[in-house]
Amino acid sequence: GILRKNGRAACTYAAEAAEQVAFGWSLIAARSVGGKEVDAEQYIHDALVDLLAHEVGHTLGLRHNFKASTIHSAGQLLDAGWTAREGLTGSVMDYNPVNLAPEGQPQGQYFHSVLGPYDYWAIEYAYTSINADSPESEKAVLDKIAARVAEPELIYGTDEDALGGTRGIDPTCNRWDLGSDPIAYYRDRVALLNELWAKMEDRFEEKGNRYQKLRRVFGWGIGQYRVAAMNVPKYIGGIYHRRDHVGDPNGRLPFEPVAADRQRDALDFLNTHIFGPEAFRFSPELLNKLAPERFWDFSGSVWGMRRIDYPVHDVVRSTQSRPLNHLYDPLLLARLQDLELRYKPGETPFTMADLFEGIREAIWAELADPTPINSFRRNLQRVHLRKLITLVVNPPGRTPEDARTLARADLVKIKAGIDRALGGSGLDTTSLAHLDETVARIEAALKAGIQRRF
Repeated sequence: GILRKNGRAACTYAAEAAEQVAFGWSLIAARSVGGKEVDAEQYIHDALVDLLAHEVGHTLGLRHNFKASTIHSAGQLLDAGWTAREGLTGSVMDYNPVNLAPEGQPQGQYFHSVLGPYDYWAIEYAYTSINADSPESEKAVLDKIAARVAEPELIYGTDEDALGGTRGIDPTCNRWDLGSDPIAYYRDRVALLNELWAKMEDRFEEKGNRYQKLRRVFGWGIGQYRVAAMNVPKYIGGIYHRRDHVGDPNGRLPFEPVAADRQRDALDFLNTHIFGPEAFRFSPELLNKLAPERFWDFSGSVWGMRRIDYPVHDVVRSTQSRPLNHLYDPLLLARLQDLELRYKPGETPFTMADLFEGIREAIWAELADPTPINSFRRNLQRVHLRKLITLVVNPPGRTPEDARTLARADLVKIKAGIDRALGGSGLDTTSLAHLDETVARIEAALKAGIQRRF
């Protein structure tokens, strides 16, 4: 989302929005089998209005506002009258996805086509005519405008607040989310991409059409998965960050830890849709239809294609690795440990132990009731195993010691689960080999860890 050169950020809204527009239109087209049509020209027109308003905002000096997309509820976004009048978000300066209603629900406007309250507020501060007789009196007027910062519809967070990795701590400051409950938004988004994948063959596999269309549509769905896998983990160990000044009306503290229940919701999403046994199930017939583009382009990319069959295992492993890289990052683990001190009296904290246990139980679910482990799951388990072994044997700098001991406890519990599973039956040859190799790696890691400690 952000290109960096000499510490400066660049806008990539146009390039990234093209994929969002394509995903939305593909789902609309797939649904049109049922007879409901959408005006394609109006759809593109509204998408361009959204994009052009964003870029004009930059010419007027406005920065990105990646929190603006959270000011409206899901119900409001389904109301066409509301969205036509109020828009989808608080600002044209967010990266706004196409607004797609769940199947069978009313459809609001697809794109943000009006100015939001943040836009008016920012322009008022930058361009309002002030009849002042001194810099001090001018500042007083500007301070009065800026003092509205705590008003909910003026929520603001920009590029440095939305940094990738673990440096962006506020889970509401994201590109490509929509609505006041981003986790619920991504649950709906996963349902939408699964709907698209279920309908795409019936809609796009027409006589005379090229199979390359199916590969593009499939890829747009994977793109939605990747955004969810990048943004939802920010709730775990997350902190809401505000820029209020001392004494502002209804002013808030700069930091507010994400509620423990909200962090559990995020982990539940990941364990169901990213790490869970039912995630990423594709029909063999569909995978055999995902043909690549073979026409030459100006760069000769056909010759540089490493493989022409769809690299489905690489794509799924990459998508699943993103949140694991985030959740086991030393900075995130340290912040999660600090947050245990900052919960309100009576609130059950979300702890580092909760994180380790929740991930382990989801990723190694087959050990509870031994069943064959499919290839996606074996790959995921290997990625998880490497994370734990690294924490035990060679933890990165500034890793909390509690993380190392919890990782060791996880390895012991995984080995015990495998020992029980290997004592039963019902596992295929590859699953047995995978678990046997896992035990060997765990034993070597535990031995190395003990030696290193002493």
